[in-house]
Amino acid sequence: RSSESALLPPKTPIPESPIEKVHSFNELIRPFIEEAFRRREAWGKSDPEFYQRVDKELNANLISIAVPAWSEGRGEALTVITYNLLTGKATSVSCTRETITPEAIRFNKLKHPGRKDIYSLGIGTNMFLYGTGGFDLVRRVIQDETGLAADFVVYVDDMAVHDFIRDVAGNKVEIEVKDKLHLKDADFDKRWGFDPNGFIVEPGKHEMTATQTMRYILASDIETKPGKGNQPPGRKKDILKAAFHAASARFRQDGKGIIASALLFFTKQKLGGRINADFDIGMLTGLAAKIPVAISGESSFGLPDFEPDDVMINDEFFGDGGLMR
Repeated sequence: RSSESALLPPKTPIPESPIEKVHSFNELIRPFIEEAFRRREAWGKSDPEFYQRVDKELNANLISIAVPAWSEGRGEALTVITYNLLTGKATSVSCTRETITPEAIRFNKLKHPGRKDIYSLGIGTNMFLYGTGGFDLVRRVIQDETGLAADFVVYVDDMAVHDFIRDVAGNKVEIEVKDKLHLKDADFDKRWGFDPNGFIVEPGKHEMTATQTMRYILASDIETKPGKGNQPPGRKKDILKAAFHAASARFRQDGKGIIASALLFFTKQKLGGRINADFDIGMLTGLAAKIPVAISGESSFGLPDFEPDDVMINDEFFGDGGLMR
């Protein structure tokens, strides 16, 4: 038995949080944490450039999920959610879709030898990473652009976002708009409502249904205002947090019910092709089975929260490195 143990690779140590509640949550999601560290170990051995793209120190206490979100006619938006194992806090990192991406250029030059229109098609940017190169290309680009490992990748389309807000978040999210916005609906996409004159969003707090939310985040600017929160990527990030907070509030009221709703949502969306993930759905099923026990054993049990700050990466071609084009 001892000789067999000696042949096994050493187990990667997982950081333990000094905060008991966080530590308890980490124990709950331990299969995902262990899988993330296992994947990194395997990638590091099979790919000599892995730790040139990935910052080992940065990732030591983090696990990260890349979320390429597809919208018809607009391409993909790329967001990474990081979870800090020591603090229990999540942070959102976005790379705007128009960013010119060497990894995508190289991939598409190999895929389409002799093709001259890679730039004009947008396939040399973040706009079609999952569509052209699947999970591997998404992960490699995230690693290069952020230094994050992108331990897991979950692809979603815009209908899945709509359905999550409707079915899991209670069809209501609250966001705060800081500046008056004059937005324009897309001519080619009238699923969420259409007005040829556009529509105004006044400053202040707004409650939005799933359909109103999609219209808000996918509309373009008629009057462009500076500030990352005003531009479409910034609005998408605000909605991401708002949907998470709405789902968390429902979780506090009915933890078992929201778990069942979330698992059913994920299963249906995956079967319908609106969500795809690079991990087995059985991992989620196992997690869902453990959460009711955790809830009953700890009355203050809750989901992690987002840090107030986030990160947005944009190509300087658009001006000051912010979101002005």
